[in-house]
Amino acid sequence: MTHPTLTPPSALQQIPAGHLNIMGYVNESEVNGPGCRAVVWVQGCLLECPGCFNPASWFFEENQLVLVDELVERILANPRNQGVTFSGGEPFWQAPALANLAAKVKAAGLNVMSFTGFTLEALRSPAAPSRCPSPARSARPVD
Repeated sequence: MTHPTLTPPSALQQIPAGHLNIMGYVNESEVNGPGCRAVVWVQGCLLECPGCFNPASWFFEENQLVLVDELVERILANPRNQGVTFSGGEPFWQAPALANLAAKVKAAGLNVMSFTGFTLEALRSPAAPSRCPSPARSARPVD
């Protein structure tokens, strides 16, 4: 199977290191994964999946820039959060920053899941978003 080369929009390269561009955030969701969890909706997606329930999140323009560490504090401050769900937009366009966030909340005992329009094969390919060049960050996988 071939994968399209997906060039990250220049707006992604404008996100300062250690930050995420998000569309929204909510605590104590019980419908976005198992248990009670925080949900982070990132801003930006190129996939335009048919039936997407959140097309307003497709645009890459700056919406809400947040520090990863502030988001970690917000998530961990709510003792009801058992996990975190990444949604969007497309989380894997901001994979390095989300991997950083995931590692920090996992170290605190929370679980992490992500909704994505990519297949696992596409995420492992050389054209995967986390492998596309971005001068402000470097990719770091989450175990």
